[in-house]
Amino acid sequence: MTSPSFTTSLERLERSTWDSRTLPQRQDVRALLDAYNAVRGCLVAVRKDIDDLVENSRGVDGLHMNGNVAEWGSLLPGGCFSAWLATIEDADAALVEYPAAQVPA
Repeated sequence: MTSPSFTTSLERLERSTWDSRTLPQRQDVRALLDAYNAVRGCLVAVRKDIDDLVENSRGVDGLHMNGNVAEWGSLLPGGCFSAWLATIEDADAALVEYPAAQVPA
């Protein structure tokens, strides 16, 4: 999941100096970083919602269509049905690997 080019670009951007010739690009970069932060914020919120749901419920009723509740322990990473929520680990890794971007003033 590593994206060295993205990380390198952010680091270079943070060290950049701007002048009147680069103002349009700067505005584009600021818009891109604002969008990145907004999408990242949505991912943080979704993860919080999932954690709250897991914490405040027993599982998913009707998932197996056999009358049994699919308990969270079986659905979360490490469980026998973890494929249903496999992207949770990807989301957590992305949030660690890609911190919120500092938008230049």
